[in-house]
Amino acid sequence: MVGKKRTPIQKEWAEIAVFFFVILLPAISSSFYSLFFKQQGFDYARLYSPWGFFNQIQSSIPLGLLAAFLLVYGDHDPSYLSLSSRKLSIIKQIMAGVGLWFAYYLFFTLWDVVAALAQIHVPHTNFHSATPLPEETVLNGTFALVNGISEEIMRVYLLAQIGKLTTRRWAVILLTAILISSYHSYQGGFTLIAFLIANIFLSSFYLSSQSLLALCIWHILADFSHPTALLGWNVFSGFIGGSFIIGTSWIFGHLGIKI
Repeated sequence: MVGKKRTPIQKEWAEIAVFFFVILLPAISSSFYSLFFKQQGFDYARLYSPWGFFNQIQSSIPLGLLAAFLLVYGDHDPSYLSLSSRKLSIIKQIMAGVGLWFAYYLFFTLWDVVAALAQIHVPHTNFHSATPLPEETVLNGTFALVNGISEEIMRVYLLAQIGKLTTRRWAVILLTAILISSYHSYQGGFTLIAFLIANIFLSSFYLSSQSLLALCIWHILADFSHPTALLGWNVFSGFIGGSFIIGTSWIFGHLGIKI
């Protein structure tokens, strides 16, 4: 007996369903599981231990590989298969990547200030020690490289695949941002909102620029610089955070709000 031939739309839904259940659902479940145990006294900083980084590296690899495979063999627009954008020069893409990272850092620094002012608990995401051990820094750098590339390939795949299911640009961007943000719930609901906002912007940026290179650069820098004590990083971080606090206090003072 010959089965019915699948229509193109059924094929696209089936493909993204496979990606969701094989890759995203386990990550989302693990994220919620970690959040649950954190609330029960789970040692959250283990996530940033050498063993934690190793687990993250080995879990990021299949994510990027499957997304890349589906992009290449999924009959997608060739523009989604290029690392570099045809709209921007390499120099501009590198500058855009660094700029995205800087804007990302400023945004989350401001978000932390808002959380502190609103007395909202945000889970601690740094190492146990103020200065990471050499092996922690090496693993962090390896994880940043692997995860940064893998997650951004996944972003491009989701944008391309969801774009086959709907022609509404806002829906493609929003659904992609929700899926990517969903497995960051272990960092708490307030931070999850920040991830959603950031991913909406980043997904929109890609559709406008078609630069996977810029996205990989910002993501690698973000993953590597967040918990790692780079040369001068603490001074830079303190300057940015202090500037936000002083600026916020000044604005609130003029508004007659005491903090």
